[in-house]
Amino acid sequence: MKYACLPFLALASVSFSQVTPVAGGKYKFSTKYVKGQTYKYAMNINVGGPQPTKQNMNVVVKVLDVKPNGNKTLQTSTIYPGEKPVSVTTTLDKYGKPTDNNFGNFTGSLGLPLDAIKVGQQWSGDVQMAGGMAGGVPIKGSYTFKGLSTVNGVKVATITFVMDMRALFNSTGSGSQVVRVSDGQLFSMKMVMNMDIPDQKTKKITKAKINMSVALTK
Repeated sequence: MKYACLPFLALASVSFSQVTPVAGGKYKFSTKYVKGQTYKYAMNINVGGPQPTKQNMNVVVKVLDVKPNGNKTLQTSTIYPGEKPVSVTTTLDKYGKPTDNNFGNFTGSLGLPLDAIKVGQQWSGDVQMAGGMAGGVPIKGSYTFKGLSTVNGVKVATITFVMDMRALFNSTGSGSQVVRVSDGQLFSMKMVMNMDIPDQKTKKITKAKINMSVALTK
């Protein structure tokens, strides 16, 4: 079983959010892309339970086009060792919300916070899954802006999140991500999921903990 899509359910919209200070000690989040840019990530997934497994893969995001209204077209490719890349192309608006009902098997509707927010403030949103494996099931998310810091000389913003995926994956998840303040580029992410996996024959439920991490490599 491959789990590569799971962390991007939490991160699809906020992974590329530029952070700009505004009046009142608040910060405005918005996406920032440049046509022709390519982002490369290393992703590691460790699955616990009776049959523990590890999955390592690379993810490449290419910016194919950027419109004056802020819409951008991205190609996201997941690359498993020894396999051909699996690519999905989608268009996002300036808040990171897909406009074409297509983002790796789901329609994201969580988006960035529409208003400027202060450190410690929360926002929420759903990922509305499209057809196929999901059949229109929402995944609920809650996000908290934890503040700014400097990591290895780079100014970053940290966002924590809690995901309720019981309607689809029968699981819950939580974690944090770090984005660069200058351009909103995802710097790193960690997520832990607790999942109930039913046996297809016996229907017995097996509990598994899934640890995922993503790091920018280029």
